Amino acid sequence: MNKTHLVFSVIVLIALSAAAAPKLKSIDIKKSGTYSSGKWKYVFTITNQGTKSQGRFGKLYYDGKELPDLNNKRINDYYETPWGKIFWVGKSFLLWKPKGWMPSKKLRSKRPGKKLVPAAAVKRIDLTKSGTYISGKWKYVFTITAKGTKSEKRFGQLYYDGKELLPLSVKYVSRKTPWGEIVQGGAESMMTTDIPDGWIPKEAFDSAPSIPSIESLFPKKKTKQ
Repeated sequence: MNKTHLVFSVIVLIALSAAAAPKLKSIDIKKSGTYSSGKWKYVFTITNQGTKSQGRFGKLYYDGKELPDLNNKRINDYYETPWGKIFWVGKSFLLWKPKGWMPSKKLRSKRPGKKLVPAAAVKRIDLTKSGTYISGKWKYVFTITAKGTKSEKRFGQLYYDGKELLPLSVKYVSRKTPWGEIVQGGAESMMTTDIPDGWIPKEAFDSAPSIPSIESLFPKKKTKQ
């Protein structure tokens, strides 16, 4: 096969692949509709259509489960979906205002919004083997050394925005992460030698007394939105 035939074959293959790929239906905000792609589903509803009270309402689903509503302090938080970003625009008793999840952000709000990840899309931490887990700005590294021996050691490290979260003076507090609550176990075992050191998932402490969250011990100062 000469170079000309090879180039022609590659162009044909690319064209056939593009033609075979199904075109994703874009969201039409002029009418009610249901959109599905992979594990995602979006339901867009127009209420009281054609009247002065016409409104819009959106629901978002992932892996068969409806994603929960947020409070109005989290306006413009969003999920990356096959149709682009879907924003939380809040709730309202006014019929004509957009509500729920919308394909465009709430322009009157100055809040830029934060990216969200469905809980079902986050890989569960496996404490039986070493692994690195990344979600957004969060990273968790779980390490097992000398596995299967009497010297086996398990240790967890937690990072946010590229920086490692170092142990605090207050032990056995938790931080909320994409994988649930991660507890600072310190350099000593709280109950048995089976408990890993460092930062570990809260479920490893199921039989332990109540563990406070770091948010409750060190509450953030309220900022004006």
